[in-house]
Order: sequence, then structure tokens, then C-alpha cells
Amino acid sequence: QNGRVIFTGAYGFADVEHKIPFSSESVFDLASCSKQFTAVAVLMLVDQGKIGLLDPIQKYLPEIQPNNGEKIKIVDLLHMTAGFRDYQNWFGNLENATNEEIAKKASNRQYKFPVGEKYDYSNTAYALLALLVQRISGEPFAQFMTSQIFQPLGMNHTLVLDNPPMEIPNRVQGYAMKQNRFKPVRNDTHVIGDGQVFTTAQDIVLWDKGLREGKLLKAETLNHAYISGKLKNGKETKYGMGYNISYESGKKWVSHDGAWTGTRTYISRCLDDGLLVIVLSNSEQFDASIGAKIERLFEVGETSPRKKNYNNKNI
Repeated sequence: QNGRVIFTGAYGFADVEHKIPFSSESVFDLASCSKQFTAVAVLMLVDQGKIGLLDPIQKYLPEIQPNNGEKIKIVDLLHMTAGFRDYQNWFGNLENATNEEIAKKASNRQYKFPVGEKYDYSNTAYALLALLVQRISGEPFAQFMTSQIFQPLGMNHTLVLDNPPMEIPNRVQGYAMKQNRFKPVRNDTHVIGDGQVFTTAQDIVLWDKGLREGKLLKAETLNHAYISGKLKNGKETKYGMGYNISYESGKKWVSHDGAWTGTRTYISRCLDDGLLVIVLSNSEQFDASIGAKIERLFEVGETSPRKKNYNNKNI
């Protein structure tokens, strides 16, 4: 809470076969919890005046065709309201998938709905955002994240895996339970932005601290990430920019979970009292949303089921 570690615990093995226990330096695949990092990278470019949230993405990604003749804005990608079909459903072999290939093929896969009419969780959108960051900054996305975010915050055990099968020091082995046995599994891809951030629990504490202390973004710019998107009909999506948005006992929470081969993750931040909850697991069967139960331990006197009420603000 507010940078002070109240509790930390590690249970089980980073490597079952070799009986290597977890440590404070164990590196996990964050899976979709990576999206909050991508969103902040985009907002940093906004802060620098290099792009605007309402800019059409075709200005920077000319491969993308308008959706039903309507321009797709950067904010539509961040809020997952652009209507793209998920690339994981149309790339038969993810080994051949790259961010550039996704940009080339996304428009040809037909959109699921007109821009702004629905919210649909989209890995495609965040893969395109990583390509956007790369083109605007002139740096490979992984390099930008290291030089502009991880290093300035002292996140020395954090990186974007952009060139599999690159080795990552202290990376935990992922597992899936099959026939009552833990089977080692791994599925690294070349697609970044929607996932592929690898880090430790300690480095996530530094991430939280850096955001709260304004080390990366102006407060008013960062606040965009914490505001629910809105559809054309005015309905809130309950998703900001890389975060699910909710209210609990009058306090505002931003959170995300992640699920991929051999990993389950959960990161939740209370914006009102500085509480941070991190759950990282190397088992596909683990329910990382136990983090929501941990949050309740800090809701003094709260006995009712968790309730969610979403803010009515927008950009």
C-alpha cells in the first residue's frame, strides 16, 4: 500500500522437475496484464504531443482500412471498441503471426461491428497499438518499453519478449495439469503489445509507484486510462485503457487479469487508498482472481458481495 509491502508470499515451485522454489526474483509472463503497459506507452506519446487520442489510426497504420467507411481512432483501439476480430482466431499458426502481419490482414478479416457500437475484448487492438508506438517513436516496441518505462522506474527484471526463443533469466516454467500431472508448457510468439511483458512482483510494485508519483505521465493524461470507454449509445464499457474499471465500497479500482499458456496473472490497484494486489502463477489451472478476495480483506466491515458501479465520465 502506497509503496509499502504489507505482505508477500510464495508457494510452490518455479520449476517442478528440479524442485526450484519461487523467489523474489522469479520472472512471470504477465499475459494480458501486459496491456496496461502498452496503454501507458501510447499515452506517453500523447503527453509528448506526438499523437492525439482522436487521431485516425490510418494516419500511422495505412494498412488498416476504415470500418464501414468510418475512421478508427486511437482511442477506439485503447477502449476495444473498433470492431476488429481477434487475430488468435484467424491466424491458424501463431508462429507465423507478427504485429506487421496483423496490421496487413486485420481489415480483410471483416469487422465484427461498426466503430463504437460495441465493446469486444481485443488482442488485435493492442497488437496494433504496439506497432503504432514503434512507428511513432522510431524504436522497436521492446526497446521503447525498456528505455522509456522499465529502466527509468528501476524495473531491472522486466522486459518485452519480442524474439522467441530468447532466454529470460529467472523465468519460471509454465505448467498445465494433464492426467493429474504437471506438464511443462510454453507458447512464446512474435506478437507483442497484447501480452509478452515478463516481470517480477517486486518490479510491479515499482510500476505502481512510478504511476502514482507521476514519473511517466502527467496526472491528467494518465487519468484517461482510468475512465471507462463509452459506446455511441452512451453506455459505458467498464473498460478504460489497459484496465477494467470498477468501484468497491466507494473506492475506485483498476484491474486486469491475464491467461496464456502456462501462466495466470492478476493485478489490481485501488486509486483512492494506494492498495496494490498482485497474483502471479505458473499453473494454467490456478484461479488468479483470488486477488479480488485479497482485496476484500482490506475492506473493513464489508460483508456484502463485491459490487461494481462504473463512473460516468469519458474523454
